[in-house]
Amino acid sequence: LDNAQSLHKDLRGAVAVAVGHTADRKIFNQLRNLGRRAIGTEEKLRYYYALAGARDPALIEEVVNIALTEEISSGSVNRFLISAANACDDPDRVWTLVLGRREPILRKLAREQRQELLPLIAMASSSPSIAFDLKWKVAESRASEGASYEARKATDEIEFKASFKERVLPAVEGWLKSPVLATLPATAAF
Repeated sequence: LDNAQSLHKDLRGAVAVAVGHTADRKIFNQLRNLGRRAIGTEEKLRYYYALAGARDPALIEEVVNIALTEEISSGSVNRFLISAANACDDPDRVWTLVLGRREPILRKLAREQRQELLPLIAMASSSPSIAFDLKWKVAESRASEGASYEARKATDEIEFKASFKERVLPAVEGWLKSPVLATLPATAAF
């Protein structure tokens, strides 16, 4: 913040993402202000996409609310929200928040973006209930063939992740509790 030149330009995006992911309210607001003041589109989006990865539940809600403002262009709203679902620790929360604000968000998007928004946000999840919700929303809206295709693709992906998680998670939990891992010094474990 004190000297932008102290960080090589090739590292700025990665550092911004790491800072955004671990941000508290103060850091989140600093990143947001940097985004608001940014001169170029690339720089502006770097800060806003960093915000999209916030872990804190209140900040995740703030990210979704940003999509309703004029802070980022309508053309970037879709990618911003999809990035939030993929980058944060709680994609199901992003899904729920976007669903609750669906109409005003969809009004900001081009037709093609409207077709893919919900499926691409849902695809970040591994929750079968999200797949069910997506199928229901698509059927309820009498979606176009393109939107139906995107929804089928997303539900297939969610169902694969849910199945994989169900099969693999017990083995990973067992490994983490294994005596071999428990004997490693805390600094060596990860």
